[in-house]
Amino acid sequence: MYRFAAIMAGATLIDDPAQADLVFVCRPNNPTGELPNVPDVPGQLVIDEAYADYAGVDALDRLDSGAIVLRTFSKAYGLAGARVGYALATRDLTRVITSRQAPLSVSSLSAALALASVWIGIAISYRSAALPPSSAMPAR
Repeated sequence: MYRFAAIMAGATLIDDPAQADLVFVCRPNNPTGELPNVPDVPGQLVIDEAYADYAGVDALDRLDSGAIVLRTFSKAYGLAGARVGYALATRDLTRVITSRQAPLSVSSLSAALALASVWIGIAISYRSAALPPSSAMPAR
């Protein structure tokens, strides 16, 4: 999809990531599930991790070097109808992205669903961490 969006925007496409001003990497790739290497590039690197929750790996270690990681609530959180995604980036990059974001780009209902799923995930993680291992639980 990024290729088609770039063509529609009038961007010049090149095959060598080392020569590009902007590089998108889908990791894991949809629909193949392939985990391509994340290249070291001089331009802006954007890593689409829509399926990262299923892959068991992520590229969050690239944030400090200026990469932008894209995620969504559509897959692991089951909120495809809400159409909510988010970007992870450095504070400075986040300011730039925010300054270019359309106003009210997410409905209040979609934002509430996304926020609730985050809080539920935190509560489940907290409760799971507080429980003893299943082997230590008494049999019923």
